[in-house]
Amino acid sequence: MNEKQAIFAAEYLIDRNATQAALRAGYSPKTSYAQGSALLKHPEVRAAIADGQIKQQERTQVTQDYVLRRLVIEAEREGEGSSHAARVASVVALGKHMAMFTENVDHKSTDGTMSPIGVTFVGVDPDDPDAA
Repeated sequence: MNEKQAIFAAEYLIDRNATQAALRAGYSPKTSYAQGSALLKHPEVRAAIADGQIKQQERTQVTQDYVLRRLVIEAEREGEGSSHAARVASVVALGKHMAMFTENVDHKSTDGTMSPIGVTFVGVDPDDPDAA
């Protein structure tokens, strides 16, 4: 990995924005979007980012488990200091983490043609005409 790639990996950890990290690493504004995307696919850069994320988690003690525990606490909070909006936001964030909601669906196959998609409703009986 060259010096510019190493700088990109360190900069990417700041805000997880590949385009901005490429700019801060010294790549051209005209090519920073493409460079950022390509750098995220580079095995050595990916390894450096993964290593940086582990070090960051160790340093801050903010892990996925910590975030999920805090979201559950907020989602279940009642009484003094609680807010309905915070509870709803916490439950939505937990649902997103569990991939319960789909925000973007890519309907194109790798060759650019449309590909069929299947939809499965969890907990819905496909033989029940009143379901869904």
